[in-house]
Amino acid sequence: MKAKGRKQAGFTLIEVLVALAVLGIVIPPVLGLFTAAAHRNYNSKRNTAALTVSRDIMDRIKAGDINSANGEREIKNYRERYGVEIYISCTDIYNGGTLKMVKVYVTPQLGMDPETEGIMLASYASHSNIEEMDTSLLCQTVPVGGEDDTLGIGEQ
Repeated sequence: MKAKGRKQAGFTLIEVLVALAVLGIVIPPVLGLFTAAAHRNYNSKRNTAALTVSRDIMDRIKAGDINSANGEREIKNYRERYGVEIYISCTDIYNGGTLKMVKVYVTPQLGMDPETEGIMLASYASHSNIEEMDTSLLCQTVPVGGEDDTLGIGEQ
């Protein structure tokens, strides 16, 4: 005798609906993990850039490449090139003024307050010729196209 009916090699409608329900429950948290990881990666890259800029500035101050004569121009170049806010302060440690504590604050992006939101790098320098420098003074407005609109340095 022949067996009635054939063996089916597919999925039933109920099996497909259960699989979709399981995927609907599992996929959103996994996507959330990818989004959070991408956000942390982005912040890490910005903070690494800010730390690299602060180290470079500190090394150049200690070497005497950045001083009170060219400091504002050099800091403005860093600000425009990397899109960071920078604040530099120096305090005398020795009464004779030969050794100073140099603090370089760098934020990961423009518009942030360097002293409160920035990465601070501090070191002693024996030949520091910078007293205190804030790049917010460099962000003066320039008229654009003769209209009332203004464009600050570093804005686009």
